[in-house]
Amino acid sequence: MTAISVPKGAVGTYLKHVRRKHDWATVRVAADRLNGCVRIALTSMAPTPIRAYGVEDALASGEDVRHAAARACEGTNPLGDVMASAEYREHLACIVTRRALERI
Repeated sequence: MTAISVPKGAVGTYLKHVRRKHDWATVRVAADRLNGCVRIALTSMAPTPIRAYGVEDALASGEDVRHAAARACEGTNPLGDVMASAEYREHLACIVTRRALERI
């Protein structure tokens, strides 16, 4: 990810999980809220950054943050590597997404 554009009036956050201070992030989450709508983007969960539409749809239908964040890995295709397995990245995506949603 090289840039995040947040419209005027939006509230947003960008979180990442790293094992050690200078490691590449295992999972990154960008979240913003504008006019009551929430948008979530994930990196390290597919070959390119993707939107977490499952989370966005869950929030729009009234689900609470915890249940909505549990849908963060829907539609993702994380690759496992020496830093983290695909399953671990899916687990982290839900946790980091919940933390991001709690901040906005």
